[in-house]
Formats: sequence, C-alpha cells, structure tokens
Amino acid sequence: MKKSILAAWCCLVFTSCSSNGPSQEEYQQLKKENEVLTQQLDQCQNGSAHLLEGARILLKRRDFPNALSTLQDLLRRHPDSEEAKEARKLVETTKVAAKKATAAEEAKADKLAVLGEKKKAERSRIEAKYLAIINTFQGETFDATAFQERMKREGFKQIGGDYSNNFDGRYKGHSVVIKYGGATASSNGWVQNWTVTVE
Repeated sequence: MKKSILAAWCCLVFTSCSSNGPSQEEYQQLKKENEVLTQQLDQCQNGSAHLLEGARILLKRRDFPNALSTLQDLLRRHPDSEEAKEARKLVETTKVAAKKATAAEEAKADKLAVLGEKKKAERSRIEAKYLAIINTFQGETFDATAFQERMKREGFKQIGGDYSNNFDGRYKGHSVVIKYGGATASSNGWVQNWTVTVE
C-alpha cells in the first residue's frame, strides 16, 4: 500500500513536471498530502489496536518472545492509549508464561537426555550379553554348527544363507545384528572376530 501511495505521488509530480513543472504551492500541497497518507499508513500498521491484536495472536500461538516485543512496541509508540493499559498487564503475564514455557522445555530436554542415557546403557547391556555368548565359542577351533544352533535358540535368524555366521534378531524391543569377521592368529591361538550392533 505504501508503495502504491508513493507511486501515485510520483505520478502526480511527473504529470505536473511535464506541463512546465508544478508551482511551489502545488508541490507543497502534494508533499503535505504524502505526509498525511504516510502517517495514516503507519497508523494502520502500527496503531495501538493493531499492535495489541497482533500480540494476542502471537500469545495464542505461544510465541512469547515476539508477543512481548510487540507489546513493548505498543507501549513505546502509544504509552497513553487505552490499549497500553491492557498491554502493561499482558507484558507481566507474558513474562511469567515465557518463564514457565522455558522451564518446561528445559525439563523436557533433561528428561530426554536421561532417557537417552538409559537407552544407551540398555544397549550396552544387550551388547555385553551377546558378546558373552560369543566368547563361549572362542578357542583353538570354532564350532560353527554349535554356534548357529545356539543363536537359533536365542531366537535369531541367519543372514546370508544356511552357512552364514551372521545373525539378526530382537531382544527387549531392540534390533540386534551379530556379524562374524573371521579369525586372526594370536599367541593364545585363533581369535574369532565379531561385531554386535544394537539399535
């Protein structure tokens, strides 16, 4: 709207210029009209009623920082208006609501962090459980058949066919994948290499 007002004003000035330019009196009149229109536009956009309504909408959306900013803008621009009285009350209640919302968000974040640590600890316990089973099959030779039978008793399924030593299954709601990485020689004999992934 502001652009269209300025465009109309410029058009009038241009029209006047094309006919040997406006007189000083015409120019002053147009300038005055432009100032009035600019003030009216500012009142529409930043009037106390408009700002208060905007703050209410923001409060309904629980956008406390922007609601507070709008209320403070209203008080700065229109300190003696009727809307300023309500704005002052809303500023205090908004500050309280913002503090409560921040505290609730922090509590939620703390709860999620604790829950995350619990889940991490539970995944570690499950990983340790299956590594302990795997360790019973460490030694000079690896009995693949016995290992496969044990994993099937645990409720796991083979990944990659009947002769694979890779398994997946579930335990306490977690997905568990066990993969065999072959054997490496050590001073104590062959060591079987495994990875256990718990999600």
